[in-house]
Amino acid sequence: MRYLFLDHNYLVGEIPLSIAHEDSSLEDLWLQHNLLSGTIIAELSILPKLKNLYIDGNKFTGSVPQDLCRENLNANLFEFSTTIDYSKERDYCNSIACPKDTYSEKGVFPCFFMLS
Repeated sequence: MRYLFLDHNYLVGEIPLSIAHEDSSLEDLWLQHNLLSGTIIAELSILPKLKNLYIDGNKFTGSVPQDLCRENLNANLFEFSTTIDYSKERDYCNSIACPKDTYSEKGVFPCFFMLS
C-alpha cells in the first residue's frame, strides 16, 4: 500500500504502532481532521518512503517527534505555494503540525502565536 487517506473520518484513539514498518511502501498518510489523541508516534520516522504526513486538526498532546522533522517530509506543500511566506525560515516540525498555542490557516507552517 502506497497511500492511506483517512482524513475527515472522526477516528478516535491513538495512531497504532502497527502502522510503522521498515519494509513499508507507504508514501502518503493522511490522518488530518479526525479526533485522534495521545502523542504523535516517533515510529512513523522509520517509514522509508514516507513523503507526506498530514495529521493537523486532531487532539494530539506533546510535540512533533524530532525524528519526523525532516526537510523532505511534506515538502510538496512548499514547492509551488504562492500563499506561504518563504522569507521566514521553515521549521520542519511545524511542517507536520503547528505547536500548542499557535494557529495557521492550513494547520501547518507558517504557525503564528495566538494573541490573548
